[in-house]
Amino acid sequence: MPEIIVQIVPEDQLQNRAVQEGPFATAKNLGHTLEQIHPGSADPDLARWYRAEVDNDQVADLLKALRNNPGVSAAYVKPQAEAP
Repeated sequence: MPEIIVQIVPEDQLQNRAVQEGPFATAKNLGHTLEQIHPGSADPDLARWYRAEVDNDQVADLLKALRNNPGVSAAYVKPQAEAP
């Protein structure tokens, strides 16, 4: 199952709370949940990274919606791991 990685815009660069919550609402509206990659991290840069597992047929729709969201800095499909 593909994994989408999302970087949220830093809080100090957001205009309002609605923009800050936008990526989470976008994912929820499409039936997904953004999960923090580094939960409990005190590092504000690491705290901005989230992930969502998505069915193959939903990847393009979620990516497009997240990339068009002003609260998202980056959204991409995590490459598959390869054997060394």
